[in-house]
Amino acid sequence: MKYSYDRKYVSNKRFGQFLLLHWYIILLALVVGMAAFSMVEYNTEKKMEKTLREDYPEGTRTDTYSLDAKGLAALTKYTSDQNLCKQQKDYNGSSVYMQINPEDVHYLVLRYFFSAQTEDYWYDEATNRMLGLWKEDAALAFLQEQLEAEGQGWQKQDFKELVAFSGGGRAITVTVTAPDDASAAKLQPAIEAYFNKTILPTINQQMGGQLSMSLLQSYTYSQLERGIRDTQEAYINRVNNYEVSLATQWENMDDGAKAYYKEWKNQEGLALGEQITKSEPVAMDVVNKQTILKKSTSGILPGILGGLLLLLIWFYVTPVIYSGKHIEDAFGLPQIGDVAVDQTLGLHKSGKGLWSFSNRMLTKKGTLLEEGEALFLIKTYKEAGKKLVMLTDSLEKQEAFRKNWEEKLGAKDGSFRILSYHEVMEDEKKAKALKECDLILLAECSGGVSMKRFQKGLKLIAGFHDKICGAMVIS
Repeated sequence: MKYSYDRKYVSNKRFGQFLLLHWYIILLALVVGMAAFSMVEYNTEKKMEKTLREDYPEGTRTDTYSLDAKGLAALTKYTSDQNLCKQQKDYNGSSVYMQINPEDVHYLVLRYFFSAQTEDYWYDEATNRMLGLWKEDAALAFLQEQLEAEGQGWQKQDFKELVAFSGGGRAITVTVTAPDDASAAKLQPAIEAYFNKTILPTINQQMGGQLSMSLLQSYTYSQLERGIRDTQEAYINRVNNYEVSLATQWENMDDGAKAYYKEWKNQEGLALGEQITKSEPVAMDVVNKQTILKKSTSGILPGILGGLLLLLIWFYVTPVIYSGKHIEDAFGLPQIGDVAVDQTLGLHKSGKGLWSFSNRMLTKKGTLLEEGEALFLIKTYKEAGKKLVMLTDSLEKQEAFRKNWEEKLGAKDGSFRILSYHEVMEDEKKAKALKECDLILLAECSGGVSMKRFQKGLKLIAGFHDKICGAMVIS
């Protein structure tokens, strides 16, 4: 019977077993991948450092920023809109006007009556002048100061929006709009104080007549005010429109204007459009251990994938024998079993360590024998009067193992020999022993020989295939 290698034997199922035994390749590839990425980062930083030293020999860099007419016009509008947006946003966030509930607006109405000591006094002219004085910033500033002392955060814009003055002849009506009656009531003392301290003395100085004032009527009421709701929404929308416009302006602005603006913001007292000169030290020591170490972690995945690819190529190009089942599947040889021997003989001990676990994984479909069981099995051939030769390639250098088994199995009477393919081909006496034997037992060390090498050995003994009784893998 002729035995030959069936290449179809190699399957994906056995790659997991192969991977389990050669996990250290993955670890090595992982280290190589991390080292490669670290080296690339190191070289990149070194080149950058060299470039910096060549470009800035004095260790400082001077940058100049300027604007052309187009850039100046764009930034002028941009900064103006920025200020308007900020003002509106600040007003929306802190003004009394925006705190008013349009569904429940509170009003305070104050009506003041004036009288003079002279006849034919021009009351219409006096009240018109009074209304003019109330529109001046000084009046709004006075009211704001008085209310701040009371803990009220009214702004000048609030007064313009919420305090209205009207009238003619001998009376002036003040209408205060507020979030609640208490807020409105706090304005009345401030209004009367400005009348008495500023308005009336000014009118008396201008027109004479010793004009005096008295409160004729005061009342409050509340109601729905859609106009306030619409104005509040308009103020909110105004901020949104500014922000959209600012984003569009920035996007359309050229890079030079953007760079100028970023530097200009950090300058104090510099008019927009003036040239900016900036000098700063340049850090020459670019190489950083932390960034190199961080970059090395990027090599973890490529390293693992590279290791897997290497193992996959190795597995399919040069499959290795790990069990008798492998030999049976690949060559059709009957398997005697897989033998675990004591590690004192230079091999591995059954039942301990990762290798034994891996070997049992590999041989779970075959027959796993202890050393004594294997020896007993071989002795049964001897007791039948058979001369037995164990032919091997990978066990050739395992001298302790060969000596031990030859002593136990009767090498002295020539009934059992352990020979290598190399010895059989080059030593005539050992070649004669192979010819005179009755049975040939093929044995290899687990993981010690490839399928192709095993096939080569079978070809060397092509004339003795009928004597082969089986194959054994020893771990």
